[in-house]
Amino acid sequence: MDFQESLKILNIDDKRLKELKNLSSYITEEQIEETIDILLNEFRSTFHQSKCLNKNFAKSFKQTLCDFMKGILTGNKYNILKNIELISSIHYNKETENFLIGYIKLINLFMNKFQIPKEQEENFTNFITILLTIFAQFLSKNLDLQKNGVDDVTKLHSKNVFIDRFTEIVSNTKTIAIVDISNFKNINLYHGFETGNNVLMNFSSILKTNFPNAFITRIQNDEFLILANEDSNTVFQKLRKIQNELQKEPRHILPNQKSNLKISFTSSIVDETYCPTGNIDYLLWILYNGLEKARNRRNQTYVIFPKEITKAILDRKLLLDVIDAIKKQNMKLGLHGIYSLNNPEKILFKEALARIKIKDTVIEAGKFIDIIAKTNIEGELDKLMVENVFKYIKNKNPHYKISINLSYYFMKESFSWFIDKIKKYEIDPEQIVVELTERDDILEIPGIYEKLEILRQKGISIFIDDFGVKYANYEILRALPIDGIKLEGSIVKNIEEKPLDVHFINFSIQLAKEKNLSLVAEFIETEKLSKKIIELSEKENFKDIYGQGFLFEKVEIVE
Repeated sequence: MDFQESLKILNIDDKRLKELKNLSSYITEEQIEETIDILLNEFRSTFHQSKCLNKNFAKSFKQTLCDFMKGILTGNKYNILKNIELISSIHYNKETENFLIGYIKLINLFMNKFQIPKEQEENFTNFITILLTIFAQFLSKNLDLQKNGVDDVTKLHSKNVFIDRFTEIVSNTKTIAIVDISNFKNINLYHGFETGNNVLMNFSSILKTNFPNAFITRIQNDEFLILANEDSNTVFQKLRKIQNELQKEPRHILPNQKSNLKISFTSSIVDETYCPTGNIDYLLWILYNGLEKARNRRNQTYVIFPKEITKAILDRKLLLDVIDAIKKQNMKLGLHGIYSLNNPEKILFKEALARIKIKDTVIEAGKFIDIIAKTNIEGELDKLMVENVFKYIKNKNPHYKISINLSYYFMKESFSWFIDKIKKYEIDPEQIVVELTERDDILEIPGIYEKLEILRQKGISIFIDDFGVKYANYEILRALPIDGIKLEGSIVKNIEEKPLDVHFINFSIQLAKEKNLSLVAEFIETEKLSKKIIELSEKENFKDIYGQGFLFEKVEIVE
């Protein structure tokens, strides 16, 4: 039963629809926006992991909902139908369950927020009835799609069919590929959801034409799985052919416009023979690892080799073990000192290092930190480390400072929590050093300058870890209030073989001297290396030079 048939049964004719315009005096555009803001804030606290709550989508979502509500209040049937299609594009392209929950919450907010006079109560009842009728349409269509096993937008097999029939489908498969449309969010954002749906339908048609005998499903949003009974080289050649054709002939997708739209994609391919296809989670993990590598390749397509599959499987097992260890708080605290190169008796501070206990083995952070950095679990590890360091300082009252590595995610999401924990444990902030890690761009953390100023005002020192690689670069020194830098160990340990690294260390020493910073050289493992760093610092008459490495001590595991 469609929407118009439902209105007839409910006895809401064109005349009653037009009378909805009378509610505009009591439900203003400003009030509609305020109500939707309340909904979004409630969703952020309830579904904080939801992908549909990023900044750009939230802005677009709010505008779409506002237009949807205002469209109903016009009382124009065709306007209402148009807006139902518009809101459906969100429903079928985002997280359906969350959307339906949000829609009901929005209706509830409208029922409780507005004071409607008695003479308009019938119109308001009709308004709410229409909203509920639309919800029933969404729910019914979603159930039909699940039952029929068809993705509504692309008309491909639904993800549920893929999951339910996984073993059967894979048994008839030689090669599996994942395909990700590039910059699809921008298509939705700048051209609208209708265009986004057209892109998905058009792209699905291209895949079906080139892989007529394959099982193809949209695994999520703009990502597709192809399970083909062809060898990996054939699948690779077909995907490269599609890429070239899309570049040469942009698709005519934009409705009512003459201009064409360029579509590109990244993809990774794996030979089913070498995959643990009895486990869907491991298969997707391997394919997504391949996608990351594909994005760094010129042709944007990557074939995953057996050795990489083995490594990816071991990485996932390690990730699951680390997640389990963090949940159970099976973590040990390691301390590694940083000493003056000119006076080895003088300690600058000791760095706190995470050691995860898995069964009878203690694993150092270097073996798992890059793996968990891809997940939000890194923030949980940081919290566990902070708690353990603060407990150690509280109970042992060491004579030295202790540094804690804090990730991008932690500084962004848990800064207030960190400040509260300092108060809770009643420790002297001057005993703490914060090391900012380089895996993400620190400068993109909202309010990072102000956050670091708060720490420094409390007496906490700030160091940049792994200076010289990735995001730990010169721009950070220019932009942020810091007290010291730690030279990345791979640069330090190779200075005898790589003259360019010597120049970089000279440059870093000059910077540290100019900005009155402490400088720490990591990986100092031999007297020869220590003397070389001292020699470089003496040339610049720089005294505040320190070293960290096995020359001074091994990592101490403490309780």
